[in-house]
Formats: sequence, C-alpha cells, structure tokens
Amino acid sequence: MSQLLKKEDAIFEKAINKYNYFTDNEDLLNEYDRKEAYLIYQDSLMKVAEKDGFDEGIKR
Repeated sequence: MSQLLKKEDAIFEKAINKYNYFTDNEDLLNEYDRKEAYLIYQDSLMKVAEKDGFDEGIKR
C-alpha cells in the first residue's frame, strides 16, 4: 500500500510541476491560446461546410 501511495504522490508532484511550468510561462500560454483559437476557427469552418453540403444535397 505504501508503494502505491508513493507512486501516486510522484505522479501528482510531476503533474503539479508541469502545471506550474505551464502557467508561469506567458509565451507558452499565448501559444496555447493561439492554438485553441485556431482549432475553434477550423471547427466553425467545418460546421459551415457540413451545413452547406447538407443543404446542397437536399436541393438535389
């Protein structure tokens, strides 16, 4: 049982360290925001294209 807790503690410590690195790095946060905005934009384009294709299919 003790080994399991030590392993979990190490995993949580690693996750916390990565979180702190990410949130303390403004360049990394900005890059993440740009990527997220790009993915949202791409998703909206796909939804419009899907709707247009569906509408075109109904016309035929």
